Amino acid sequence: MKRWKDVLMILLCLGGLLYGFIRFLKNDESVGVGWMVFWGVYTVRTIHYVVDAEYRQQYDEQVKANAAVCKALFGRFAAVVPYGILIFFGIAMVLAYIPFVPSWVVVLVLILGLVYEIGLRVVVSKAIKNQSEH
Repeated sequence: MKRWKDVLMILLCLGGLLYGFIRFLKNDESVGVGWMVFWGVYTVRTIHYVVDAEYRQQYDEQVKANAAVCKALFGRFAAVVPYGILIFFGIAMVLAYIPFVPSWVVVLVLILGLVYEIGLRVVVSKAIKNQSEH
């Protein structure tokens, strides 16, 4: 069991939530809310992973299956493909800090990241389904 890694991840997530909340309180609403949503999602997922052994086992099996399918579909880019949503989110957060970038551009980048993630999940799940049929 990787308990120290679990505790470290929960502390990192809670620290990120706190950072977002402080940004929100300092009248930086859009960036603060963005950080709180980002870290909130990962805090809930991490706590669920740590607490529920059955979920942890299912999640680990799913990660292995997804990694194998991504390797088959995307070749040498397979290591980067699952992190596309984080890349889009990072770009959006950087754009949010640039004063002359309109807020609609930040929202557009976030929507593009969401579309990317949904598309990736559809492609990977279809490939897994095709593998299981053969």
